[in-house]
Amino acid sequence: MLTLSDINALTNSRDGDIYSDLYKDVYGSRPRGAQFESLEEFQDDYDFLCNRLDEQIEEERIQQSRNFAAFVERVQETMEIIEGATRERAIEIIAEAEGINEREFDHYGLEILEHELNLKYGSIARWLSE
Repeated sequence: MLTLSDINALTNSRDGDIYSDLYKDVYGSRPRGAQFESLEEFQDDYDFLCNRLDEQIEEERIQQSRNFAAFVERVQETMEIIEGATRERAIEIIAEAEGINEREFDHYGLEILEHELNLKYGSIARWLSE
C-alpha cells in the first residue's frame, strides 16, 4: 500500500501533499491514513477529487448568482419602503438587519455583507458602479 509520502517519493513531486489539500477542499478535513494500491489508483482518486471540486465550485457559483438576484430584489424592496432611500442607504439598512453593526460595516465594508449573504466578493461594488 502506498501512502501520500510514498506518492511524493515515487513521483519526485508534492502530489501527495496536493492530494491532501484537494481532499480538504472537497471534504473539509485532511485524509487520515490515505493508502493506495497503486499509482493508478491514486491518480483515479485524484481525478475524482478534481472533478468533485469543479462541481462544487459550479454549484457555489450558481448559488451565489441566485443569492445576488435575491439581494438586488431586497435592495429594491427596501428602497420602495424607505422613501428617498438610495441603493447605498438600502444596503446599509440590510446590513443592519443582518446583524452587522455600523463599526463592522465601516471596517470591513461591503465584503462583510457579501460574506453574510454568500455573495461573490466584489459583486455589490460592481453593481453599485453600474
